[in-house]
Amino acid sequence: MAAEHSIWLLPSAPEEEALAALVASLAPRFCGQAFGPHVTVQGDLARPLEPLLRDTQMLATRSEALQAHVSGLEHSPHFFRCLTLRLDAGAAFDALQVHMAHCNGSREGLSPYAHLSLAYGDASPQALAGAALAAIEREWVGRRMVLDRLAVVHSSKTVAIDQWRVLATFELRPVAYWQR
Repeated sequence: MAAEHSIWLLPSAPEEEALAALVASLAPRFCGQAFGPHVTVQGDLARPLEPLLRDTQMLATRSEALQAHVSGLEHSPHFFRCLTLRLDAGAAFDALQVHMAHCNGSREGLSPYAHLSLAYGDASPQALAGAALAAIEREWVGRRMVLDRLAVVHSSKTVAIDQWRVLATFELRPVAYWQR
């Protein structure tokens, strides 16, 4: 079975719209492909869809929305972490990963840390120079972001970005209180 699914956390509506516009504006500078803003919990999963959907839905019913603090704007030579917002999502993100790894029987594809990619590609000095990094930092670093849904997505490093599709979304429980 091919690895063709991922589990994503999705930002709440206001952030999702603004981030989608930012990703689309940056795409031509990097790999040229826009994608939906997301935080990967676990990617490159080779599991039948029905059990994956069932496990993800069950996890969503047991999990609260995550409140993440945007702690930095980073770039790296890694294609899928070319330009990212580093997130401090605390123990809640770690717990989601532990639960997903248990359900999926593997730690393969777990994101190395909580981040939201803004662009994929080569973080060359030329690409970064025209990306208005200072403006992105002013806009996003220091903000609180709410991640309120889990999504099962047809995506992996072997599936072309323009073929990625959200197959199902599951609302996370509202947070009982917001930390300041």
